[in-house]
Amino acid sequence: MDVILLIEQLARSPPVEQLRDLDDPDLLEAAYSARRRLITVALNGLTPTRARALPGPVPVPELLSARWPGPTE
Repeated sequence: MDVILLIEQLARSPPVEQLRDLDDPDLLEAAYSARRRLITVALNGLTPTRARALPGPVPVPELLSARWPGPTE
């Protein structure tokens, strides 16, 4: 049950849900890629054998900055 709940929580990706409204297909794909990586990180931590290589590129910083813009001037 712990593993199922962990995967369920990781599958619900706030970056994906929040970035859908920004109409930026490249950033949305980056969010999907980051979600796949995080799920792999979690599953690697639960694997008693050799860990798998992480899929996709390292997540881009814009996955955070696009969702939480800085203060306006």
